[in-house]
Amino acid sequence: MTFSLPVELPDNLPACHALIRRQVEVIEELTARIERLNRDLAALKRHMFGSRRERFVAGGGEDPAGEEVVLEGSVLDGELTGGESATASASAPPRTSKGRQKRVIDPSIPREKVLHPLDEEKVPPEWLKDPRSRRFYRFVREEVELQEARVRVLEHYEEVIVLDDEATGESRMLAASTPEPLIPRCYVGVALLAYLVVSRFADHIPYYREEDILARVGFSIHRATQWRWMRAVAAMVLPLVELMRQGVMQSGVQGIDETPCPLLCSERGRFGRSSRSALPSPSAPFASWYGG
Repeated sequence: MTFSLPVELPDNLPACHALIRRQVEVIEELTARIERLNRDLAALKRHMFGSRRERFVAGGGEDPAGEEVVLEGSVLDGELTGGESATASASAPPRTSKGRQKRVIDPSIPREKVLHPLDEEKVPPEWLKDPRSRRFYRFVREEVELQEARVRVLEHYEEVIVLDDEATGESRMLAASTPEPLIPRCYVGVALLAYLVVSRFADHIPYYREEDILARVGFSIHRATQWRWMRAVAAMVLPLVELMRQGVMQSGVQGIDETPCPLLCSERGRFGRSSRSALPSPSAPFASWYGG
């Protein structure tokens, strides 16, 4: 609705009252339109810049509050073009999320109860003395905690029995069998070696970063020492690698993926060009053989 003042204002009282009433109607209409445009602008900002849960459902044309949102105009090149109606969900992508749901924690994870006892100083004395009062623990919540990585030293002792022969003056000794270390002259256990293997070849953590990680725990292992141990472990699993290769080669169909990689040639004293081949087995998809 548009309204323009007359060139000459009326000089009688009824005409002035009519002019004032028309102005009030125009002001009320413009105020309502401004409020509607402000709501549309806020909805458009939520649609364009809000999080996924704040955006509109595709095809519904409704905002999260349940009210229908119809934009009276669109801002194009800095100008407001009115008279065209468009729903805010016209260009919204299909919603695939089901929203925030309750997280179910795997029951196989070990659980530990944390008890929070009452502070008896805050309990009325008559409650503590009353035989009808009952005290128990109620469930509040559950949290998943990560146990801090700790290192420990295992001191191996073997039991020995000694028999002294008084006639000959000799002593006979028998000791229990002690398992040999996995790697000769290696001062870490099997669990720590397995952790280093997983960190290097599954998580792709470089040796120097693993050195810093272990230093925070309290026991640092030099990167060169880690490399020597990993080389020894690789030599131990060669029979398993050969067994995997034989299983892959027995397949009737083979898909080979070759990736070029540099190779240090000790004879030439420099890097050479090589390739690493991956042959997955159709019969055992989890088994792949890598050959240089």
